[in-house]
Amino acid sequence: MPKPEYHINLTAAQGAKYAILPGDPARTEQIASYFDSAEEIAFNREFRTFRGTIDGENVLAVSTGIGGPSAAICMEELIHIGVDTFVRVGTCGGMQMNVLPGDLVIATGAIRMDGTVHRVDRSVAQKIPRGVSRLEIQPEVINYTIQDPNVGYMLEGFDQNWTIVPQNALSTISY
Repeated sequence: MPKPEYHINLTAAQGAKYAILPGDPARTEQIASYFDSAEEIAFNREFRTFRGTIDGENVLAVSTGIGGPSAAICMEELIHIGVDTFVRVGTCGGMQMNVLPGDLVIATGAIRMDGTVHRVDRSVAQKIPRGVSRLEIQPEVINYTIQDPNVGYMLEGFDQNWTIVPQNALSTISY
């Protein structure tokens, strides 16, 4: 008998091509209520899984827990059991002030702005998705010092020179 994936506790025999991924384990049951013949097949840590069918196609509803690291673990293990199409549903953060709580957002790209990767490895560059016509950045001053009250920023490919501003004047940067 094949050994199940360590975190999601599923084997390839329990897999499907499609997975719907909420963060909250309670939402998997709500999603599964739309499946034909749904059943809960695993619940380990934050990863709760229901399996069923939609129009005869096997589908999983798997909770990912909170944040990118547990979602990455979940998706990697789902790939191991044959899932190749993911639909993330649920809440998210955003950078647009005109997008309000409760608005439906269908994202076509993402920019990592969580700050974690830069605290670990500042050499990692942000990748801006194709088709983006406007970019707003909410900068964060990580190391404020009285000795050097200015900060600089430059977006490679757009700016020719660094823009230097006092730290207390730093606000939304728009391109």
